[in-house]
Amino acid sequence: MSLPEFHITADMADDFQRRAEEREEVARPLAVAALRSIEAMGFEAWVVGSLASGTFSSQSDIDFMVDCDQVSEHDVFLAIERELGDFPFDLVFCRWVGEDAMVRLRETAKNASELVER
Repeated sequence: MSLPEFHITADMADDFQRRAEEREEVARPLAVAALRSIEAMGFEAWVVGSLASGTFSSQSDIDFMVDCDQVSEHDVFLAIERELGDFPFDLVFCRWVGEDAMVRLRETAKNASELVER
C-alpha cells in the first residue's frame, strides 16, 4: 500500500513561513534572556542549532551550549528553564562535545550579543 502524493501549495508554504517567523519572534528574546542569565553566573553560553543557523521552523526548539563546571550544570539548566518557561529547549555542555563536533557547533554558535544583532 502506497501513500498518496502530498503537494505543498504556495499558500501552505506562506503559512509555514509565517508560523516559523512568529515562533522565532517568541524564541529569540527568550534565548537572549537565558544566555544573559548564564553569563551573569560567570559562564560562557551560546545558542546553536536552527536558531543560530537561520533555519528555525514552526516546530523548532532552542538549542543551548554552555561551558561550565560539572557542579553548576543543574543550576544552568534551572536558569534556562526559568527564562524559557514552557518553551522547549535542548542543552549540551561543552565537556560532552568532542573536538570535531565542537568545531562544527562553533561555526554557527551565537552568544547573547550576536543573537540580538541578528
